[in-house]
Amino acid sequence: MKKGDKGQDKTYREVLDATKKLNREEEKHDLKKNMSMEEKVFLLHSGSENIKESFIKMIESEEWTPDEGEYPEPEIMEQMLSELPEFFIIKGRTARTWEQVLTDYNKNSMMKLCSLLDAEVKSGWNKTRLAASVVQTLTQTPMTWIGLYNEETVHLFEEIMDLETGQMIEVFGKELELERLVLSGLIDLSYDAVTHSIRVMVPVHVREAFHKTFYGTANQKLIVKLNNWEEITSGACSLYGMVEIEHLLAIFRAAGEKMPVDQWANFIKDRFILWEELYMFEKSDQFFVSLIPEEKCGDILTQRAKYPNLDYRNFTLEEIQDMYWDEYLPEQEYYQEMEECFCINLDMPEEMAESLTYHCVNLAMAGGSIREIMEMMEVMAGIGKDDEREIVKRLVTDLRKKVPQFGLKGHSLEEVRGGYTVI
Repeated sequence: MKKGDKGQDKTYREVLDATKKLNREEEKHDLKKNMSMEEKVFLLHSGSENIKESFIKMIESEEWTPDEGEYPEPEIMEQMLSELPEFFIIKGRTARTWEQVLTDYNKNSMMKLCSLLDAEVKSGWNKTRLAASVVQTLTQTPMTWIGLYNEETVHLFEEIMDLETGQMIEVFGKELELERLVLSGLIDLSYDAVTHSIRVMVPVHVREAFHKTFYGTANQKLIVKLNNWEEITSGACSLYGMVEIEHLLAIFRAAGEKMPVDQWANFIKDRFILWEELYMFEKSDQFFVSLIPEEKCGDILTQRAKYPNLDYRNFTLEEIQDMYWDEYLPEQEYYQEMEECFCINLDMPEEMAESLTYHCVNLAMAGGSIREIMEMMEVMAGIGKDDEREIVKRLVTDLRKKVPQFGLKGHSLEEVRGGYTVI
């Protein structure tokens, strides 16, 4: 990569600034008392300190000494990243109860958790009473508790419960599942500043309550049903970006789901809104469930306003569920063509080609311009030569015509401008 590229230099500086901010935040943490939800979750990311330190040591080694604005070649970066240690958490001991773990949060966070779970709250209650209300709500209303956790989160918690004290579990890529467990107090975290490691404990009595709810025969059909609801909700939002709630409900009805509307709406709130993995908001007298925060949806709504009579594209239930499992896009011709071109024409390693294609397609679906996609590719893969740029520009131009776009309710530019709709 060439020295002096302002776009790359900006990205590099942002990474350095983020690293400095991480260090400052770690120094300020009180790891036991009066934390906000956000601070508690931050412990998860602090746990990758050993990875960050190893990476810094490698880039400061004789193998590659950076000058101002200089970057490693993609293949060197790939090698360095592949040599990073894995991210582990260690099983520790605990004598704390579920309620005591929850009271690590400050009162504002406790009030937020109670509100999102519809737990009872009375004026003047302290954090201890609020924590007891959360535990009571979850243990006495299986629909709410089961609604909080997807299959992957349940399996991770089972693995953590089964660990012996001092045993480690590798959790790289499982940050979202860990956050779900942290925010509801099912795991108790502490940070070891000497070893830069996280210790994870399961509070007293949680195991028994969890087994009663998640392994009771009466709840098995409910667990399967709610996991199926997650596939439909998340898959649809991934295809449309943001969906009017009436259309999302219509997808459920077409799939044969006859649940009461209030039960379905509560599921969406419990499974996604608490963790801020999806958002719900009202815009121009329409209520949306969205992958994207309200303040960042302006461009999508502006594009939709250009086609006021455009209906949502009718994806099949199988396509929506495939999108949830990351299987829909890799099956599309435009996706396969781009990945193949990266491997053959640009001689990229298969894993890098797959990752770059995934990011290009997702940026195009969100309405990214040709210039924005090209800039991202330059940063991620160092594509900068004139002949390479021409090949890639043709690919990107073709890609933007064919991908389902959030601003077009899942239709492609090719379909809308061609005056027809693919069903």
